[in-house]
Amino acid sequence: MGIVYLFIGFYPLLVFIKENEKILLFYLFNVVFAGDIGAYFVGKYFGKKKLAPSLSPKKTWEGFFGGIVFATLVSFFISRYFNLFPTLLSLVFGIALSLCGAVGDLFESALKRAVNKKDSGSIIPGHGGLLDRIDGVLFSAPLFLLLVEIINKFK
Repeated sequence: MGIVYLFIGFYPLLVFIKENEKILLFYLFNVVFAGDIGAYFVGKYFGKKKLAPSLSPKKTWEGFFGGIVFATLVSFFISRYFNLFPTLLSLVFGIALSLCGAVGDLFESALKRAVNKKDSGSIIPGHGGLLDRIDGVLFSAPLFLLLVEIINKFK
């Protein structure tokens, strides 16, 4: 299952590299990471209601919505700066990629709980491992590739 999970997550990244769409990788990583950062800070300072305590006890609903707001803002500004997508699409992409990122984070937490592991590795001390840094990207990348392909069909 791990190989399939990684292949499905990394395949879109390879497609963007192969098709020389590195700006889309920049966009994807920044939007998903903004969702993570926004969720962390909003959850840390304003979080009260637990999102999924059995999977990830520190995640809160306030952080979840804060992540969506941060990701959507970053999506809007990067899209405007590089003229990537119309305004409405950039807002939709920000919300969709942030939601996928949050689901990816919870999915990886569930996998770690299933095998009684707190961290997925020690390559990045204090951060739960490399997969904890990219779990949101691995879940968001396939959706983003699909959306970009749909947009390209209608150009």
